[in-house]
Amino acid sequence: MISAGNGSCFTRQAIGLGALIIILELGDFVATFNQTRVGGKLFKQLALAAALCTAGVANAGVLTFEGATTPFVFSGESITDGKYTVTSYNGSGVPGFSGMLIDGAEQGDICAGAELKCPQNNTSTYYASLADSYIFLELNSGNSFRLESFDASFIGTSSVFTRGLLVLQGFGQDGLALGGALQVGLPPAVSGQYNFGNVVLGDLFSTEFAFIRILGYGCNDAGQCNRTQNAGNFAIDNIVTSGDVPEPATLGLLGLGLLGMTALRRRKQAA
Repeated sequence: MISAGNGSCFTRQAIGLGALIIILELGDFVATFNQTRVGGKLFKQLALAAALCTAGVANAGVLTFEGATTPFVFSGESITDGKYTVTSYNGSGVPGFSGMLIDGAEQGDICAGAELKCPQNNTSTYYASLADSYIFLELNSGNSFRLESFDASFIGTSSVFTRGLLVLQGFGQDGLALGGALQVGLPPAVSGQYNFGNVVLGDLFSTEFAFIRILGYGCNDAGQCNRTQNAGNFAIDNIVTSGDVPEPATLGLLGLGLLGMTALRRRKQAA
């Protein structure tokens, strides 16, 4: 059996029929390969099933912050949730408070009044990047990945900066920036309240990166943006990624297993 994140692959021998059935399950997709004759066709089907299973490992993942346990984050500290790590850095460049995890269902005390205008349409846990801080997103595996989409909102702190802007920059395994930065506008307030909006990047940010920096700006009604004076605060949640390719050693073990099956079949035929 080969497990693959949101699905699994396994083989079994059909009793009394001499048929080998390979069943592949990946999410809602199910494929069945039925082979009654041992030969080259069987090996090809096994290889195809194994390749599909391996592809499942590279399937999309979602960072929801529900598994994170640190409520307050200070500059240089990291949050680990599942296969993701988010590291925060204070915008002032000195050690200090830089963000926190907020339960949207119980944020009344934190976001009361005009001091912190938090988004209102999320009842789950989300990350609030505060004090003009910025974050780096990466996989614990160190593999490169693609950022597909995320939910984000501006967090208001004054009447001057009324809307937000995010700037995304990807970096390669060598730590150097890949391509240009992408600017993403956040939804403006409606009746004085901010809400999360879903940002789907598509081809606008299609490169696979080792890590991605996300920083915020606060903008006034004239479109002038600033990331000082506690203006560049934002909330982020439900970060969807793809392209977490398995380590080469994993692929090698899978290939050795298939080669071993081929050798066994040939020895039986020779006998």
